[in-house]
Parts: sequence; structure tokens; C-alpha cells
Amino acid sequence: MRKKVYVFDEDAGTRAILWKAFDQRGYKVSTHSRPGACPDTFQTQLDCISGRACGDFVVTSVDLPEAPRLESIKELIIKRACKVENIALMSSTWTDSELETAKMLGCKALWKPLTVGAVAAWIDVCEKRQLGRGNECFKLQKSVRVASSTCKILMYIAIFIA
Repeated sequence: MRKKVYVFDEDAGTRAILWKAFDQRGYKVSTHSRPGACPDTFQTQLDCISGRACGDFVVTSVDLPEAPRLESIKELIIKRACKVENIALMSSTWTDSELETAKMLGCKALWKPLTVGAVAAWIDVCEKRQLGRGNECFKLQKSVRVASSTCKILMYIAIFIA
């Protein structure tokens, strides 16, 4: 089964760069100008509720007009407990605080305009991490991810309380 990638960006050129970077590696790529245009699981919560990942990668701009800066990705990761392991966020106007939030959420921050090299390097890291997994360590990694997600949520809450 081909791995699935979701790409969200208003700019057709950015979507084309990302489509090409993933398609050349054999991924099934679904590109959209906004999350609401996606016909797949981003309009429902079926996969999130069932505990399955809807895809292998999500690459999204944080500058989309539908949600103010990192709000939509925070909701996806924290409230819906997103199971997608490889999430990259793109912007041309990152602040230090936003970069820290992206890191805390476990997301890769990419600067626009994108370069093929930066995207390819991130995909390489993700693929190497996935290749290093074996069936014998699946349960351990799953429990570490749950603990990591819980830690991220607690850190997120602490930042907003402080």
C-alpha cells in the first residue's frame, strides 16, 4: 500500500514542489488549497477516533486564512490526538515563539519559500526513522509516543497558564 501525504497551502507553486518531492518517492499525494477542501478524513474524525493515522505525512501552511496561525494544527494534534507521525508546518514569517510551539508539538518547521533540498532532507529523516522500526519494537514505540504526546499536552497547557 502506498504511503499517503496531505499537503495544504494556498500557493499552487508550493503545492507543486511538495507534490513532486513526495510523488518521486512513490507516495500518494493529496494537495489542497485549504483543509476544508480535503475530501478525506480531515472533514471527519473517524480515523482519529479509531486510533489510526489518516496518512503518513501532513505538510501545511500556518498562514491559511481559515485558522489563525498554529490554531488548526494545535487542535489536530492536541484535541484530536492526531496519529500522523510526520507533520511539517510552513511559513515565511515564523516568530521565535511559533518555532518553539511547532517543536513542542513535534512538528518540523519549514521556511517559505521552500527549497526541494529542505523538503527532501526532512523526508529522508522521516523515512530513516520509519525504516529503523521493526515489529518487535512496535509496542514500545507506541507507548513512548503516547507518553511523549501526554508530555507535549502538559507543556502546552503550562505555557498558556504561565
